[in-house]
Amino acid sequence: MLQLTEKFEVTNTTGTVNDTITSITVAGKTGYVVGSKVTISGLGFTIPAGNAGKSLPVEVTYNNVGKTITEAPIVSNTVSRLTLTGFEYLAGNTRTPVTSLTVSAKDMNVVSAIPSVTLNQDNRTGLINGEVKLADITVSTEKEGGAILLQELPITVTSTGAVNIADATVVVRDEAGRDVTTTGVLGVATGASGNATIVFNGTGYRIEAGSSKTFSIYATAAGVAADNALSTKLGAKASFKFTDVNSDTAGIVGTPMYTYSTNSSSIHN
Repeated sequence: MLQLTEKFEVTNTTGTVNDTITSITVAGKTGYVVGSKVTISGLGFTIPAGNAGKSLPVEVTYNNVGKTITEAPIVSNTVSRLTLTGFEYLAGNTRTPVTSLTVSAKDMNVVSAIPSVTLNQDNRTGLINGEVKLADITVSTEKEGGAILLQELPITVTSTGAVNIADATVVVRDEAGRDVTTTGVLGVATGASGNATIVFNGTGYRIEAGSSKTFSIYATAAGVAADNALSTKLGAKASFKFTDVNSDTAGIVGTPMYTYSTNSSSIHN
């Protein structure tokens, strides 16, 4: 059997067409998306008889994301869904079109910049009644993308033993030990967990393309007794927020991010 043509459509999750994809290449043949649709002909892709099948890779080229001068930009974090809507094949001397088809690839969120977030794995002594460092968190960006403004960074802290943290503002410091202006209240009861969303004041903390910034997170511990510990992890992805600078798009949540640390940092006595 020969695969002759394939038809695709580009939409978002609700079926609204968009311009997120410029071209699609199948078996060395490239078709350009016009009005969200493309038909790629002349494939001549041989599919062997039997149930084993054969993979037919589909390569996608995405449109530019961000500000442009001559055309409407693709807004950062737009969902791009590629759907196979039809194909035609030749079996023997019979050409058969298949037109009632909706097979979608995995949804993609197109962005100009995407951060990676790593909480540095640690297990150290030094837990006291007073200010202690909970964790070091590094936020980095890809050199191929653009800059971001870090808006919100969530953490979860768990107490083991009698140690607790009264509701108080979390302290954030940069690599040079300087305080970073943020808001975010953390409260952790004895033997329980507490959450805080650290909000970077103003429009956010700028991190240029291809660079990284490490933030040290501090809070004031109390009630420390023997064999106590505080363990810190990143909070939910959905509570992480950033601005894609090139696209001037704020409030992008971290849900689609592929590098988001599950490490923990522990301080004990």
